[in-house]
Amino acid sequence: LALFNQMHSAICMRECHRVLQSERTTVYGADGMLMVLQLAMAEVNKKQRGGEFKVALSDVLMAWKHLLLDKLHLPPPSSARSENYDLILEAYESFLKRSNAVDLVDIFSMYKQLGLEPEEPEEPVSPVSRSCLK
Repeated sequence: LALFNQMHSAICMRECHRVLQSERTTVYGADGMLMVLQLAMAEVNKKQRGGEFKVALSDVLMAWKHLLLDKLHLPPPSSARSENYDLILEAYESFLKRSNAVDLVDIFSMYKQLGLEPEEPEEPVSPVSRSCLK
């Protein structure tokens, strides 16, 4: 898995400058995406309800599911969206733009936009590594 990430990072460093606004862009992994989503949701909650800057973890995880499926253009889950979902999505995207960052789904979209194919690793992937990729 580490080899896979290194391979894609090298391709991204070499080619993504063609679609990014700046060559100094931060890429958020899944944990960073959750953190940004939580901050966006807390901000929206504070503005909408005039309360505290907080949000329940269960709400963050539900919004996470919708966010990923929306950004990947996949069918929505059977659960209903939060009433403020559009505001949350706007706050999430705004945060990424202000901080000159992209998330993993944005990187995936860039790969598709650039027509890039992952390169073959220079060293063969061991059976242990292959089992981790499944």
